[in-house]
Amino acid sequence: NITQSIESHIEAYAPNATGQKHGHLNSAVFYVLKGHGHDVHDGKRHDWEAGDALIVENGCVHQHFNDDPKDESIVLIMIDLL
Repeated sequence: NITQSIESHIEAYAPNATGQKHGHLNSAVFYVLKGHGHDVHDGKRHDWEAGDALIVENGCVHQHFNDDPKDESIVLIMIDLL
């Protein structure tokens, strides 16, 4: 399928913060602008750092974790809106 539009936003995670476990019906790209941490996608861990991109498949239950105890992580989220 070809996407008709992309919704994007920036998220900042405080030191040692954990995002809420969630899923969505659309695919997404998670691009790390600053920091390091990991995601858990359907039970599988994926480490990330600034400059990395992760693809979240539609229907994937996932959660974001900032592993830095002293600094925030900043990510760009782009979601396919069919």
